[in-house]
Amino acid sequence: MILGLAIIGFSLTFNRWSAKQKIVDSLAEDISWAIDHLLNRGPAGTAGPDKKFIDDWKLDFDNWCAGVSTKLNNRAFFTRADQLHFDYLGFIDPISLYGQPRLDGLLSQLRLKIERLRNVINWAQERRR
Repeated sequence: MILGLAIIGFSLTFNRWSAKQKIVDSLAEDISWAIDHLLNRGPAGTAGPDKKFIDDWKLDFDNWCAGVSTKLNNRAFFTRADQLHFDYLGFIDPISLYGQPRLDGLLSQLRLKIERLRNVINWAQERRR
């Protein structure tokens, strides 16, 4: 009977760890997607990014942020503090990559969001629950 309870306990712990690892891996994939599709997206045209490019980029960025935030809303693995850490940035160090203030501002936000998402992933992996 004790052996049976130990096996059940191990099974539940393993299933929880497996589910946690899947969501952590999913967030890592989100980082990879943002790098591939946002950061490494080349501006259209030789004159640099135009308004349509920036509008499309912002839409994709906003959708990415919303998707990540939805995953961080899973209280089985993440705290409200984790979600807030990702959602609200406060002061952002500016970067100047394209010389377009709006796009450079968005890229600054992306950089900080990726950094914070990496923090959240690390914290989730360190937690026992």
